[in-house]
Amino acid sequence: MKLLRVLPAVLVILSLSGPALAKKDPPAGIVAASAGTRLFLMNPATGAAKALEVGTVAWLFPAPGGILFAPDLTRGRTTVVDLRNQSVTGRLDGVTMPHFGEATDRYIVVAGKILLVSWPGRALLGEVPAEIRHPWQVIVLPGGLQVLVLERRHDGRGGVRLWLVDLLERRVIRKIDLDPEVRSMVPVPALGMLALAEGPKGVHMLAGGSFETVAVIPVAGSAEGVAAGGSSGRTLAVAVADGPGGHLERHRLRSRKGELTWKSRESLALPAPPVLVAGSPDGAWVAVALGDGHLGIAGMKEGPEVASARLPSAPRDLVWCDPGRRGPPVPHWSVQDDGTYSAAPTPSLHPTPWHGGS
Repeated sequence: MKLLRVLPAVLVILSLSGPALAKKDPPAGIVAASAGTRLFLMNPATGAAKALEVGTVAWLFPAPGGILFAPDLTRGRTTVVDLRNQSVTGRLDGVTMPHFGEATDRYIVVAGKILLVSWPGRALLGEVPAEIRHPWQVIVLPGGLQVLVLERRHDGRGGVRLWLVDLLERRVIRKIDLDPEVRSMVPVPALGMLALAEGPKGVHMLAGGSFETVAVIPVAGSAEGVAAGGSSGRTLAVAVADGPGGHLERHRLRSRKGELTWKSRESLALPAPPVLVAGSPDGAWVAVALGDGHLGIAGMKEGPEVASARLPSAPRDLVWCDPGRRGPPVPHWSVQDDGTYSAAPTPSLHPTPWHGGS
């Protein structure tokens, strides 16, 4: 029970370590989206996009060193993409689905149980017994010792469950059943809370350690996705579907004496219902993907759309990557003649089928 009280404090540490962004700084990094059989890499400042053939990919997995893994579950292979030069560097036999946190030399795999694997050596460092069959969203918390897993099926059938796993003690700290309307989650480190997009029921705010309900923020429609950021980390962007269109709501959160309040900021109208949302690594911007294939970039706190691109269809996944993030030191034995390193998958650590996307 003591670790449950530690989690909010750990979340606060993350918010204090993030750099503040000047208002005039343009969005940086690369927004990646999987749609059809291609991966689209978008410059968030200009809207320019490049398409790469990767197969039918559900989830996308950014890694340190400017790498992105795009696993195709239908063919049992993984395309490795170099984000820095926006090209395919190889295709691996097997499915590789690594979840990286702050540490660049290790990652998490959810394969029923939770596995901790070294990178790039891919040695098994530890495992936590669990029965997570349908991992939908995985977040490695600050410090890399605890992991949040949102479990749900891609078709919305069955229950939705939230897991909190401790890697140091190698045990499940807590698991709770959630409302079946829950679509996605995002930590709000500045408040030590967790925000859940709960469809027509709004945004469900949970205490980070106990998972107790703090508040429910109503929305004018159906909350399809959430992102958190802003200069103080207290802004919540909510992608809301409303009939044939939608809008991006922005709320300034404040917590006093255990009570959460919020002040609504400028809302951004969307021409079609949103399906996915992703916050920028610096917390200043948000990417919103719509059901008609429109992909737009807007400020987390305020302002109109600053860039956009057109996809052939609604994306299956949307991630905002930092291609400049440095990777871990690479052992000499793993370096190849062309200067790249070997990245063979570990099939035993990545069982199929995996039900994380459609």
